[in-house]
Parts: sequence; C-alpha cells; structure tokens
Amino acid sequence: MKSLNFTYLLSILALVTLSRGKFIYSCKEKNTIALTFDDGPHYYTKEFVDYLIKKDVKATFFQLGRFHYPHGIDVKEYQDAMKKAHDHGIQIASHTFEHKISSDKSEFKKSLTKNDDFIEKATGDRPRYFRAPKGHCDSDCQEALDEWDYKLIQWDVDTNDWDLEGSGSAKQRVKDSIDILKKKFAEKRDNYLILMHETEEYTVREIVPWILDESGMKEKGYRFVTVAECLGDKNGMYRSHSSGSGSGSSHNDSGRCGPNYGSCPKSGECCSKYGYCGTTSEYCGSGCQSEFGKCNSKTTTTKKTSSTKKSSSTKKSSSTKKSSSTKKSSSTKKSSSTKKTTTKTTKKTTTKTTKTSSTKIATSTVSGRCGPNYGSCPKSGYCCSKYGYCGTSSDYCKSGCQPKYGLCK
Repeated sequence: MKSLNFTYLLSILALVTLSRGKFIYSCKEKNTIALTFDDGPHYYTKEFVDYLIKKDVKATFFQLGRFHYPHGIDVKEYQDAMKKAHDHGIQIASHTFEHKISSDKSEFKKSLTKNDDFIEKATGDRPRYFRAPKGHCDSDCQEALDEWDYKLIQWDVDTNDWDLEGSGSAKQRVKDSIDILKKKFAEKRDNYLILMHETEEYTVREIVPWILDESGMKEKGYRFVTVAECLGDKNGMYRSHSSGSGSGSSHNDSGRCGPNYGSCPKSGECCSKYGYCGTTSEYCGSGCQSEFGKCNSKTTTTKKTSSTKKSSSTKKSSSTKKSSSTKKSSSTKKSSSTKKTTTKTTKKTTTKTTKTSSTKIATSTVSGRCGPNYGSCPKSGYCCSKYGYCGTSSDYCKSGCQPKYGLCK
C-alpha cells in the first residue's frame, strides 16, 4: 500500500513538473466566461472601457507599449483608459512591449520589464499575467516565463475577429465571429476563455454587445470575469499583491484597500467597491466600503460651492464683456467684409487643388488605421499592414503590406 502511495505521489510530481511554464488554455471556475482583448490600448479603448463599466462586466486586456500607431506609451488618453479599467476591476496584463519576443533571453526580459513599467506607471500595478503575441512562445520562452513567475495565458475560443481579409468585409467578419461563438456556446461547457481584439471597431461595437445582450449566456448563469478570477486567482493578477520575490516585489500595496489590504492609508480617502482608495464619487459613492475608508460626498459638495463662486464671477465678467464687445462690434463689421472676400478667393483655390489631386488617396482620419476603408497612413515612412494598421516594423511592412496606403519594404 505504501509503495502504491509513493508511486502515486511520484506521478503527481511528474505532472506538476510537466505543467510548469506551460500554456493555460482554459478557465477552472464553473460558469465563468473570460473575455480577453489583445493589442491595446488604442483608438477604441476608452469607449470600450466605459461600455464595460456601464454593463458591469469584467474582462482582461493584454496590453503593450508600442505596436499600433499612435503608440500607447505616447498617448495619455489611452493610459487614462487603462487606469480607469484597472480601477473598476478589469484586469490589465502584459503582451510584450513591441509585440515580439526576442530569442535572446536578456532582451526578452528587458522587453517584459519595459512593458511592466509602462503598465505600472499607468495603473499602479505590475502584471503577473502574460500572453505571447499571436500565442507563439517556444519551450525556451515558456521556461523563461516560468522562471520569472508569469502566468502564460492562451485561449480555448478564437473569434478570428482579426481576420477581416478572410471574411472580405466588416459585416461578414461580424457574422463569421458570431457563428464561431454560437457553435462554441452550444457545447455548453463549464467555462470559456475567449480571444478578441479591442483594436477592431466591429469587435467593440458589435461582437461584444452580441455576447453580452443576445447570446443568452448571462441568462444561463454564466458570469463575465477576469482571467485571474476564472482561474481562482483573483488576488494574484498583479505582482504588487504578492509577498513573493518578483521583479515588482518592491512595489507596495499603497492605493489598495478592503478585506485583503486593510484601510486606506490617507485620511479622507474612500475605499471603492473594487478595493481602491480615492476621493471622487467613483470611490465614495455606490458600493463604497465604509469599514476601510470614508464614504461621503465631501468632494462633490466642494465642487458645488466652487461652481457657485464661479457663477457670481461670470456675472461680473459678462457685464464687462458686453461693454467691450460693443466697442469691438464696429471694427469686426469692417473686418468681416474683408474676410468674405478672402474666403471667396480661398474657395476658388481649394477647388482647383482638389481637381488636380483627385488621383491622390486621402489621408486616414481614424487614428492608426489605413487601407480602402480609411485612407493612407498620416505619417511619412509608415507602412500599411494587411490588416489595415500603420506602423514601421516588419509586421506592417512585409507580407501583405498595402503599398497604396503607405510604404512597403
């Protein structure tokens, strides 16, 4: 009997050893759906975060510093969206810094650290969860990630929302992705780990709303959660939550509160329902945890008093503006007549230029996008990838690159 127990123990140890550093394809918790989104932050991230918060849905963003133009590391609006998502319980995870993994271990580590620094600066936390670009991570990559204590996440449902070219149109792509989801949901699994991309407009505005409002999964008792939560690891999604020795172990828990962290360190701060300290209505209003901080409307009342002060001052200023405007009116009348003549001449010149440049392709007005539906890349030296994004790396400039809308190397 003892020998049987020993053999059984050895087999368990072997399984554990084999599973170390390997891909995680599926959730563990029953009736959970983990919606995951790669390649952001980008143009639609802010809108999408607001939508998820409104629907009270948790998800996971695998984000990077520099990929689609304009880059997340350079755009404050994108970083603000990351922070807002994080503070409302949406998980922010790593996807490398530039959407590539170096075969050189030290370079790979530098890339991860750089992206973790970017995420920590934007959100206040360092990620422990990681997804490889396109899911490609060889045995050396897996071994290194295990050594550095990252959880390597894959998926068990791929919506193929990235494959616009394969579907031929956005409308068909939405239909194709929804058909994939219908087929998978019909299997009635215990859980789902779904891959999508927040960089696609139709994903944000059509595919995800279908999942939440029309698929019927919520009505069947499924919960939309983060990857960490679907794995039973809700408190382990960031390094700053652990006492282990990770690259971010020096980062403390300042800014967190609740049963797992304690009270907010600063007096006057509220503990939000998601366990973050702050002073705005998002922290102090609905769901605020009074046992770990204040829950009041002091911040809103001070805003009201300041606004009343402003109103009295504006009354005074309006009277002065009126007197000055009457003085200016006579001069503006004179200038307006000259403006009309100039606008007529400029209109003539613009019509001429449009005629001569009719063969030119318009510059894209949608941030970072290019191709038949958008136009050419706004910056010189940028390539238009086969998926319709502007960039300068080989992902954009080689196979499938669209020379009509940018450079191709």
